[in-house]
Amino acid sequence: MARILPLHGKLWVAGMVWRDYGTRPGGARLRAEGRLAHATHYARYPGRPQSAAFITISRTYARGGLNSLAIATAAVLGPLTYAEFEMGGGDLWVIATDEDGELLPGSDQFYDGETIVTLREALDGQSYTSRQTIAEADLEAWFSRLGPASITLHPVSLRTLYTVLATTAVIGLVAATGWSLYSAHEAEWLARARREAALRNTKPSIAPSGPAEIVTACMQAITPITPHSHGWVLESLQCDQSGLNTRWMRAGGTLLDAPHGHISSNADTDDLLTTIHPHPGRAGTPLQGDPIRLFVGMLQEAGITPAITSGKTQNTGPAREMVQVITIRFPWPADPRAIAWNSYPRLEQVSLRRTIMTADLKPSTGGYDITALFAITGATP
Repeated sequence: MARILPLHGKLWVAGMVWRDYGTRPGGARLRAEGRLAHATHYARYPGRPQSAAFITISRTYARGGLNSLAIATAAVLGPLTYAEFEMGGGDLWVIATDEDGELLPGSDQFYDGETIVTLREALDGQSYTSRQTIAEADLEAWFSRLGPASITLHPVSLRTLYTVLATTAVIGLVAATGWSLYSAHEAEWLARARREAALRNTKPSIAPSGPAEIVTACMQAITPITPHSHGWVLESLQCDQSGLNTRWMRAGGTLLDAPHGHISSNADTDDLLTTIHPHPGRAGTPLQGDPIRLFVGMLQEAGITPAITSGKTQNTGPAREMVQVITIRFPWPADPRAIAWNSYPRLEQVSLRRTIMTADLKPSTGGYDITALFAITGATP
């Protein structure tokens, strides 16, 4: 929650939610994210167009001249500094800066004795050259060092823009009435041309991707992921032909900083599904022999003991063949691409799972939990 603080003849605002977008975000994006977060206004970081913040504030304060307490404080602290300010009532206000002196995720927020522990753990991996704690009795003297840090607030509401658009639409309607008589015949001709082109340009069928192509696409999607992002940590992931699903845990950040996935009921976890793009087809030549014995033998040579389960289902094809579904689940400590997946006949699906961070925010030392599904027609191998 934002707070307005009168200090040394100026009005300062603290408690804004800052985000670094990498590149300058457009106003439409900031307004949309602001409405999603139930904010009333957004502001850009002066001199750093890639950063912006959201705030809920009354119109009276929004129209007045406000200064960002976080920006001014970060300028005094300098790069790679972590500072906790005792604001009274048991509240701590935190500012943490990176090597460029910019605000780190979790900065400009108020914490109590419980939530500050989570923030400290989340920021523990950052190397600071200075750590400070400013007592409540010293706040006025400390803040007297601050220079102006004026910010401009922009409303997230589009009411004014909608009024302009409505007026423009009325004017445009008059012009459109005359134009529509001329364009009706042309539109009919274009529609006929599109139908004829669609008949000529039928898309060729795409061969389904093999298990090796699926695994490669999964790893290409997994590798660039950073396990810490804006106060959220990657808890676990799962990837198969349907896509890559990542589960994120809140560790000092807010919902504004979370990936745009499915939020849990308490807003502390976020499930994000990402589409993968495997190459079509199944490259390579399958081995000759019993597929289950071949695959399990490979695992045993690697010192791995798998868990094997099987079941039967009836094929719906004309031959009404019996299909035996055999599932092999096993731990894999290395890169899954090291397995020659396409060498094993009847291997239909592969699913990769991995725990990245434990519930107490400690890195997991385990590898991948892999499930391979074989579909064997006819007799049991």
